[in-house]
Amino acid sequence: MSRPIKSFQHKKDLGQHFLQQESIAEDIVELLHNDSLPVLEIGPGAGILTKYLLEQKTGALFLSEIDDEVILLIRQKFDFPQERILRGDFLRYPLDDVFKDQFTVIGNFPYNISSQIIFRVIEFHSRVPQVVGMFQKEMAQRLAAQPHSKDFGVITAWAQLHYDVAYHFEIPPDAFYPPPKVFSAVVSLNRKATPPDLDTRQYLKVVKMSFSQRRKKISNCLKGLPGAHEALGELELAHLRAEDLEVADFVKLTQLIFK
Repeated sequence: MSRPIKSFQHKKDLGQHFLQQESIAEDIVELLHNDSLPVLEIGPGAGILTKYLLEQKTGALFLSEIDDEVILLIRQKFDFPQERILRGDFLRYPLDDVFKDQFTVIGNFPYNISSQIIFRVIEFHSRVPQVVGMFQKEMAQRLAAQPHSKDFGVITAWAQLHYDVAYHFEIPPDAFYPPPKVFSAVVSLNRKATPPDLDTRQYLKVVKMSFSQRRKKISNCLKGLPGAHEALGELELAHLRAEDLEVADFVKLTQLIFK
């Protein structure tokens, strides 16, 4: 018999806020499309998403969890097999040992490490065709941001290089226990059909340098990078700030600088 959620000792340092509304959980799971692929749920909490994932005809479900109390709760609640629990820190877990081919990712991601989770997942973008995640609203807005927005930044340009990002719906604090102090939002990332034709490490370097001083023109931010002055002039981008460029502009800029 599983323990009541309210008797669970939530850990603030792990950013634990457990979703309580079943209808919202069902809506989140329904956004996951690749039914035949293995699914990795990051941070199952009390298992509200896990329940619907197990009910769907998905591939094998794996759970990533660092909290031993949560693991015990999930195992009791669903008789979940120990061998499909990735016990430990997702950011450091050797995913190559578990997933040799394509898999999807879903989760109510801990807000305190959600950006790190996205960067980690993108490391495996060639094997992850879809990500469905609940984030703090501000993070969700950054992932889905469009150019000319204050929300458009490094993580936007990095995620949207590999994925089409969709902002779906927002969730109020009272849908959780304990309630967070912020609104949440659900976002999906669907991998682009055509991989980017460039060295992604070089691209990320250009993006990070471009946003290093947001209020300055991109020409000032990149002035220490050989070839940047000529590339910016050729593309007629030198007068803009980084947030005014589109992902396609950063791609062209990277290709010209490192040609």
